[in-house]
Amino acid sequence: LHSATALGVATEKDLRDYFRLDPADSRNRLAELLEDGQLQACQVQGWKQSAYCLPVPTVPRKVPASALLSPFDSLVWERSRTERLFDFRYRLEIYTPQEKRVYGYYVLPFLHHERIAARVDLRAERANGCLAVHAVHEEEPGLDEEGMLALALNLRQMADWLGLERVQLNCQRVSADRLRVAMLNTCVGLQGPIAGKPGSHRGMHFSRKNAFQCGRSTPRRRSGCTATTCCRFCTTSGSPRGLIC
Repeated sequence: LHSATALGVATEKDLRDYFRLDPADSRNRLAELLEDGQLQACQVQGWKQSAYCLPVPTVPRKVPASALLSPFDSLVWERSRTERLFDFRYRLEIYTPQEKRVYGYYVLPFLHHERIAARVDLRAERANGCLAVHAVHEEEPGLDEEGMLALALNLRQMADWLGLERVQLNCQRVSADRLRVAMLNTCVGLQGPIAGKPGSHRGMHFSRKNAFQCGRSTPRRRSGCTATTCCRFCTTSGSPRGLIC
């Protein structure tokens, strides 16, 4: 039930993976919850798998959240669910040889207004006192001006949380040019060249957007963490050394 409350609408595997439960035991508990009426089956547009939700799910009109997501954030740690919800394929490329990387070494997705709208390759360069942005990749259809301003503010917040003086843009992509302008417009401490302006048998049916909106995950977060949904490590013993939350 905790998993269903946090995820809103989920497959059996989603529910099980949230707390890393044993598959056989998870299926047995799910059957009991369905029989007791504490969960109900439903359908999600585009999903092949059966899905489940609370008997009276709440679907907000919108979720106006903007956040840089840790690779271990509960919204993205189950990669197949992320792909089903957002059409966003995400892989951590730390262990991928440099010449085979697609997006970068340590890439964080950027959630903005119910979309994963971009991803950024970041590095905390403490010796230089900066948060280095090595790559900015927008997802179709891209970020509008308001979205770029939100990304700029989130980068500044992350730099502040990490105790870094400035954000340094090392990316030469067009998206980075737009981000430079957004940072200047929000008076964000910036270093880098200025490139110029740039459903179910019971009747419950959900779109993929609704399936995301129903989630009520409210994990405990470490003091100072600015993420909208905090990563798994923040809710336990703190972020591992070397990782940006």
